[in-house]
Amino acid sequence: MFRKAVEVTHPVNEVQLCRVSLARIICNDADNPRLSDNESYEEIKSSIAASAGRYLVLEVSQRPDSEFFELRRGGKTRLQIATELKHQWDDEGRAGTNPFSDINCLVYPWVEESEHRIMNVTENLTRGALSYGEMAKAIALLEQVYLSMPGVESNMKGFSEWAQQLGLSIKISVAQIQRYKEVNDVLMVKMPKLFIEGRASSVVARQLLEMRAKVRKAFKDHYDHKVGEDSHYQAQTEADALFNRVAQQYDDVTFQHKHIQRTLRQEIALAFPDDTGIHNEFGAAETGLRRVKFRQHYQLDESSDFGQDDQRNAAIILDRVIGGDYRKDRKVSRRLGMMGIDNDLSGLLRLISSLDRKGRTLALQAIAEL
Repeated sequence: MFRKAVEVTHPVNEVQLCRVSLARIICNDADNPRLSDNESYEEIKSSIAASAGRYLVLEVSQRPDSEFFELRRGGKTRLQIATELKHQWDDEGRAGTNPFSDINCLVYPWVEESEHRIMNVTENLTRGALSYGEMAKAIALLEQVYLSMPGVESNMKGFSEWAQQLGLSIKISVAQIQRYKEVNDVLMVKMPKLFIEGRASSVVARQLLEMRAKVRKAFKDHYDHKVGEDSHYQAQTEADALFNRVAQQYDDVTFQHKHIQRTLRQEIALAFPDDTGIHNEFGAAETGLRRVKFRQHYQLDESSDFGQDDQRNAAIILDRVIGGDYRKDRKVSRRLGMMGIDNDLSGLLRLISSLDRKGRTLALQAIAEL
């Protein structure tokens, strides 16, 4: 099927089908967004091993000034498997020629550097099951290629329009590019275990960036109100340093949302002990203040004792909900948290449990319609 191994001593002018020494095939990791093994790695390995690499074909190109052949349009996983199987064959001392010493290859003429890099990145975006962090790296690599091209607009709008012309299966808007950049430049650096090993999702990235934005706002408000001068750069620098420190502290394969949020609140409280307005802005208001706001919002008796009068308060609130006055209020569960109990739906359910059966049924039905 393939010709015997050949020595390609000069750049080819047309596609050639031949066998190339495995030792001369390399992967340019700098242009590969994949940071972890392919999820189907073992399945692919079993298939290649079963056929002794007979049907393995890699696409490569040779730089004019290099003796090595670089992968083009992906192939890192298959090259990694071939290398592993070759070493395994040698270590076991099997008889005969190692079938993985030479690899079936389609050797393509070398193209422009930018085109070669684009092919490597877009192939992974199109075919590879990339994590959100790997997607962010891929977009960052494409941006590097774009900015290296002469005569392009050096802004995100220009990059977005150019990226859309590549025919990618994903939509790349200016807002998405900005988020990808923040993930690649900040979150991937400070929380590599979460985004690489844990394969954190876009939801996790959004929540972390929202927390960082809150920290920045807390510092900005403090400098605006207390310092009385334009110290935006200093405020953002200190805010980012605090956020990065906490992010590194909680870098793990699982996302510890509540722990990170609580620690950020504590750190801000330590940074600005006398500025309660800043604490409240970040969501760390005193329980007493939260209860006052809760009473005002639901028009409860100001003398009601939380804990002692939960059943009565729950009945009043749910009566208003069922009556329709608060049917469009999607913050019911959060506001119930102002009573000092769990600040989520479980808090509301805890109050509902004190009602009779019919009351619970009506309450749950009303909540479901919110």
